[in-house]
Amino acid sequence: KPWHFGALSGVVMVCAGLSDVSGARMWADRRLPPLRPDGDTTERRILWVERAVKEALRAEQRAERRVWEDVEKLDVNNSANAKSNVMVEDSDDDAWQ
Repeated sequence: KPWHFGALSGVVMVCAGLSDVSGARMWADRRLPPLRPDGDTTERRILWVERAVKEALRAEQRAERRVWEDVEKLDVNNSANAKSNVMVEDSDDDAWQ
């Protein structure tokens, strides 16, 4: 989960260890900017939070779409199975025997 604070620092270290300078820079730029010493929020930090929220919402939407696609697949499969498992009323078969 690259939006996790510790994960981002770890990815930067891995890229640096692999001599992947462009990857290290890219992931370093995605880290949460520090607070100013006076505790005030910087513009970079505000932009970081806004971007992170947008990315999280997009990820949630993608996950929800996948869930609905899976539910639709289950519905189709269950409908096909239900048709083959229909019990005929005038049959002499009894579920209790």
